[in-house]
Amino acid sequence: MDTSAAEGASDGDGSGDGFVFWQVTDLHYEPLYCVGCETKHFCRPKASVGDEFQEVAVGGGGDRHGVGKKDHIAEFWGSYDCDIPKVMVESAVDFVAVESRALMAGNGGVPIPVLWTGDSGPHKLTQDDASSSLAALLTTSRTLQDVLPTGTPVFPTLGNLDVFPNGQLPDVESTELLAVVADAWAPWLTLDALAQFRSTGYYAQGLPGTNLTVLSLNTVLWYKENQLSRPNLDDDPLNQFDWLKARLAAAVAVGAKVILMGHIPPQNFHDQYNAEYVKILRKYSDAIYALVFAHWHENMISLLWDESAYGGDGAPITGAPIAAQFSGSSVTSRKHRNPAVRLYSASLAGGILDYTVYRTVLEADNAANKTSWAPYFSACEAYPVDDLSVASVYKLYLKLYASKAPTPGAPSLWQTFVGEHLIANAYTCDASCGDELLAKMECIDMTTTTDCGNIPDAGCS
Repeated sequence: MDTSAAEGASDGDGSGDGFVFWQVTDLHYEPLYCVGCETKHFCRPKASVGDEFQEVAVGGGGDRHGVGKKDHIAEFWGSYDCDIPKVMVESAVDFVAVESRALMAGNGGVPIPVLWTGDSGPHKLTQDDASSSLAALLTTSRTLQDVLPTGTPVFPTLGNLDVFPNGQLPDVESTELLAVVADAWAPWLTLDALAQFRSTGYYAQGLPGTNLTVLSLNTVLWYKENQLSRPNLDDDPLNQFDWLKARLAAAVAVGAKVILMGHIPPQNFHDQYNAEYVKILRKYSDAIYALVFAHWHENMISLLWDESAYGGDGAPITGAPIAAQFSGSSVTSRKHRNPAVRLYSASLAGGILDYTVYRTVLEADNAANKTSWAPYFSACEAYPVDDLSVASVYKLYLKLYASKAPTPGAPSLWQTFVGEHLIANAYTCDASCGDELLAKMECIDMTTTTDCGNIPDAGCS
């Protein structure tokens, strides 16, 4: 295996400072995936696609990042225009399991933690699909439990496509959905964490081998597209903000730190919830070890500054940031992404040191009738930076800002960032795309710069 992400971070048994952990996210398993079906029907039997979607044109044009698409027939390992079949779910989890065993062999057999940051369900087409989100979530949960090494700590979180209707989760305690999901996730959670999740969809739990606590947020409650939980209905749905403040205040009081994880990044929260969230992060920034999110199907690093920092009008934000947020790319191949997972290396004293993204190239997989997972890039080597500390990420941001408009076709840090950000075989990134990517880097606080308006409301729905 490639060990670049694990170098210097192999003491996960608590005997040293270093450790590693996985991020697996946005699998988007399609239970109705049909080999031989047409991509214009989303790789599903035509009869399962509502009339309003029968003539959706998948071909031509590409997505907003210029990644081209072509109408074709769904193949065994998946399609670039559809969510993934079960065999690709199994392939991704099996790869993580095999790599974890190799890491464990050199680390006294200590299991490697997995942050599973949500969205196992497929992108919805009709109201008749009410059961498929939960079915996909339960199937993926069983796959992780069956395939990962015994004792692997898994920290799950809800995504907007794990609920139905998509992104719609009420501000109501102890729903039937939370009860069913809690039962599925019981093997991974402590009794206290399980009781909290069953009631609210969020929880806290210690990261084994470290003195860190993982706070798994229910970001669907704060999602801008959620019509059942909105600021005009409740300024603190299910008291999650109060809970977060109490947890962070307790950590600050004893000098402890937390990993804050969720599915939907704050860039896609309701404005009022975004403002409250960043207010809390600023007040308790000393307690933040790392911020780990997902949802965009793209590799991204974002920054949070103090309130006094502000940018816009074509100028980068000045002043040292106080936190960095890491968002992982997807396992699903939808929107012409190659399936990917991420391995972080970290130290208790130094924070996040690096991450390595592993991918399999879907086009080659279908041609060879097998997947070939391999290292795609290490962040520190690709960008390049010494580590992924807040100070190093800020240096990267300034370099990216300066190289945003290179000569067309000329190699640059910006071209490298865009290509590895998208995990695609081919791409272009026009001015609009570039504005969006920089805004995602700048706008944990959506009022930091006028550029924040370049972020789509739903992110990757």
